[in-house]
Amino acid sequence: MSERGDRLRSLLREAAQTVRAGAERLAPLTTARQLLGELRHGRVLLPANALRTQLLRVPDLESLWLEVRASGVLIDASFSRGEPLRLTLVPVAARFAPRGAKELIWRVEPPERATSPRVADLAAAVSVAVARALWAPVLPPDEGEAPDAIVERDPGAELRVDLRTIPMVRKLRGPSQALLDALALASLGSEDGALTLGLRLPGMPPGSAPPPSG
Repeated sequence: MSERGDRLRSLLREAAQTVRAGAERLAPLTTARQLLGELRHGRVLLPANALRTQLLRVPDLESLWLEVRASGVLIDASFSRGEPLRLTLVPVAARFAPRGAKELIWRVEPPERATSPRVADLAAAVSVAVARALWAPVLPPDEGEAPDAIVERDPGAELRVDLRTIPMVRKLRGPSQALLDALALASLGSEDGALTLGLRLPGMPPGSAPPPSG
């Protein structure tokens, strides 16, 4: 096995441990095991509290109600400037290309909310939470900064967030940057209580997951 391969496998093992530890801190102990996917199965669950942590840092936010359901991320937010928002961010897709885009696609419901400037802030915050879970071993410690990412508006009330535009991700270099390709998302979804992250691991064909270990 090459030194590069050993390094990537080591980073992947560390990623599993870091995501697991972080979710255990955020979730009640009785439900932590349920909220955590097994990395070897190509799936990780990101609990609602991880999303709430980032959303509470959105500038000018005054109040927040959040719930994750199978239908998406339900948000009711008010701001010190501008009108309150009540909407659902529906996870549509994860589009990750080797040495290319690392995009999350969200659909806004109701669609007329998609044009609000604040919706982009909310989508960026949720996307930062996904990035922190996915690439935790190589990202700097969370110092409570406001979430930031470039959000593009697409037809059909969809928002496209490229995780490479998150400042902490842009700064990665060398082996840390290689992990962005080694640990990629194949799918993005939701269920009651958590976002579902379908992982594409090295050697795993797109759209597949490793067989469960017996």
